[in-house]
Amino acid sequence: MRDDESPPQRTYHVVPTMQSPVPARLLLALFMACCLACRPSPRLEIVEPRRGTVSSEGDVTVVWRMVGDAPLLAGDHYHVFLDRDLPAVGDPIPQGDPRIAHVMGDTVITFHDVEPGPHRVTVVLGDASHRTRGGLYRASVPFRVRHQESTMPGQS
Repeated sequence: MRDDESPPQRTYHVVPTMQSPVPARLLLALFMACCLACRPSPRLEIVEPRRGTVSSEGDVTVVWRMVGDAPLLAGDHYHVFLDRDLPAVGDPIPQGDPRIAHVMGDTVITFHDVEPGPHRVTVVLGDASHRTRGGLYRASVPFRVRHQESTMPGQS
């Protein structure tokens, strides 16, 4: 090589290596956090009556379920409102009203002798002090009860 020539350029490829398990743990933690964040939030869902359902009977059965993993606390239970407004989150739920049912354990209740016309049923999770819990722990569905048609004797 002459003095006026520059030396040939060499290309180096750098290959990253993991020399510590800490980055792998960090990646695993980020992956787990993303998986947990993608899970749907727990929420109440009314199964019956369905939105807009028309019932011809005076008895209305309400069925609901919790979708997702809800952090239920000791004493938590459901309150089912028929044509009643909910109190604000944290306010006490009225007791002694036949159109507000306090339900422990079950996820079904029947209201009897519901008058014909439009109605609304609301299910809310309450705590041991009968106060509403916040979040997605409430669901509401409108429905209608129609007049039962009576038949005269001799008609079918």
